[in-house]
Amino acid sequence: MNAIISILLYTVTFTLSALFLKESVKTKKRGVNVYLIISVALPVLLAAFRHNVGTDYENYVTMYERNSALTFIQWFESSRNFDENRFGIWFISRVAGLFGSSTVFFGLIALIIYLPVALTIRKYFTKCVFLAAFTYLMTLFSTGLNISKQVMAISVLIYGLQFAQKRKFFKYCLTVVCAVCFHITAVIGIGIYFIYSKNTSKIFNVQRVALAVCFSLGILFLPQILSLIGGRFADYIVYEGHSLNRSFFIDCGLFAMFVVLRKRYIRLNKINNLLIATMLFGLILEYTGFYSPFIKRIASYYMFPQFLLMAQLPLLFRGKDMAIVKFGVYLYTLFMFVLTYGILRQADIVPYTLDASLPTWVFYLLIGVFALYIMLKAVVKFYNQTGKNKYGRGNINKSCGGKS
Repeated sequence: MNAIISILLYTVTFTLSALFLKESVKTKKRGVNVYLIISVALPVLLAAFRHNVGTDYENYVTMYERNSALTFIQWFESSRNFDENRFGIWFISRVAGLFGSSTVFFGLIALIIYLPVALTIRKYFTKCVFLAAFTYLMTLFSTGLNISKQVMAISVLIYGLQFAQKRKFFKYCLTVVCAVCFHITAVIGIGIYFIYSKNTSKIFNVQRVALAVCFSLGILFLPQILSLIGGRFADYIVYEGHSLNRSFFIDCGLFAMFVVLRKRYIRLNKINNLLIATMLFGLILEYTGFYSPFIKRIASYYMFPQFLLMAQLPLLFRGKDMAIVKFGVYLYTLFMFVLTYGILRQADIVPYTLDASLPTWVFYLLIGVFALYIMLKAVVKFYNQTGKNKYGRGNINKSCGGKS
């Protein structure tokens, strides 16, 4: 399918997923949450049934074919240095190998990329579920269609954010270990635990300044560190191209906005104190993009708070202003997706190509479900706001004989 249809497919799928995740929070019934299952299933199926989508697609197919045939002992003997496949990829490959399908392999990867984040959003960001899910899917999840191992590690760290906030060091360390099972660079995520501070009046303190100095020294000696690790990481040092690192300036502007609104963010949710401080360290790491876009990827472990902070931005306003800002964040996220993946063609996820085993009518069915869902929601909202009946103004449940 062409670029426009591909972008429409991503937008519809991710919007639907975010809407269903929002509905899953409203559901108070115990047992299986159908809305949550549908929300997770939509992007997972989109990722699973893709063909040759993502720059590293073929590399992951090769990974799956190689690892699915290895026993644990064979994998262990072949991965004694940092450059080899991590345990997480081997385990996913073995599970997918039971079904003999790379489709299952990509589906399991997508599940790990989205499910931990979806659960975190539902539990800790209940006031902005839709925007949080949508911005994540349009940014990090989409990036995960290319650099899957690293985004899986980021997803695990996002889930572990709760342990850093609650000062549960052992559990957070276990989270980092799980993330490292997917990508060795995730070990840098341990620093997030030490960024936390109970003092919300200042963004800088002795602990954070010391950590910033360590980060700066790490960047200064990064070539030596990567040379010591060896393998493909040593190749990241040598980059003959010219990197403008435009995203660094965009992120600096967004960070400045978050700092200005910092006190209001913290009043909204105390975890935002940790998120804003974490993003500061992400900017320090993102500076490396001026001499190597490959090394810049390390900053992703500290830049993920951006999508959570953007999603909460409308909550700082009231009334019509909130609705306008919410729509603005949605359009901004969509614009950045079109610019990054549609126009600049980064990660090579546009155009989207369906696997031959999935009929094309599924795509049109998805659009139909989306249109029907929006129409029904609009009708219910309109009735609730303007409908009048003997039970009172705007009560669609009572008018249908249900309980309010």
